[in-house]
Amino acid sequence: MPGPPQSPAPPEPDPQIRVMKIFAILAGAGIVAAIVIGTVGASDTGNLIALVLGGVASTLLVCLAFYAVGHSEDREREQRERQEARTRE
Repeated sequence: MPGPPQSPAPPEPDPQIRVMKIFAILAGAGIVAAIVIGTVGASDTGNLIALVLGGVASTLLVCLAFYAVGHSEDREREQRERQEARTRE
C-alpha cells in the first residue's frame, strides 16, 4: 500500500539572502548605535560620529533594498527561462 504523496523537497536556501540578512542586522545595529551615541555624547565629536554612523547605516539599508529587488527579479527571470526551456523540449 503506497504511502501519502510526498511534497517536493524545499528549495535550498540562497546564500545571498543570508548575506543580506547579516548586512541588514549590521545596518540596524549601526542606526541604534548612532542614536545611542547621539543621545549620550554631548560633545561635537560624539555628534559627528553619530551623524556619520547613522548616514552610513541608512545608506546601507537603501542599498540592500535595491539589491533585494534586483535579486528577486533575477530569480524570477531564471525560473521563467527554465519553464520556457521545459516547454520547448
